Amino acid sequence: MRTKWCQKGIKKIFLLENRCLKSNVSKENIISYQGHLWGDNVSTLLSEIPESKFDLIILADLVFNHNQHRQLLTTLLRCLKRSSESDVPENRAYAYCIYSHHVPKWADRDLAFFELARIEEFGFKVEHVYDETWNPMFPDDIGDIVKRSTVYCYRLWLPEKN
Repeated sequence: MRTKWCQKGIKKIFLLENRCLKSNVSKENIISYQGHLWGDNVSTLLSEIPESKFDLIILADLVFNHNQHRQLLTTLLRCLKRSSESDVPENRAYAYCIYSHHVPKWADRDLAFFELARIEEFGFKVEHVYDETWNPMFPDDIGDIVKRSTVYCYRLWLPEKN
């Protein structure tokens, strides 16, 4: 299940604020690379693609920025295509959110991102995809090693408006 989103036949990649990924992706597949302040106007982002919005957005290690949850969801709402509830899951546009709890005592703050995503203002459907144990990103940090070593994957999608 972990790599299903890679099998959509993606031909071009739009990179946003992620220097690590840029260095690991073949340059001929990158159509654009630019910074963006979460919650700001997205017209320059959307002008980079021929479609009106994105089919796939990958959020890597962002939910620890608790004071940016609302702005991040605002950007997602403006950039992710809506999908019909009757669509088979493979045909929906998704935002995949992959993260770990770097500070276990604040796990509830990380999870608040998904609760906020569900409220009427945003209206995302949220689905848990998988958990996987890895080595902790910061091995010497304090807190439960199991929580710090677990990587979580959720996906969010927007149903069509009624």
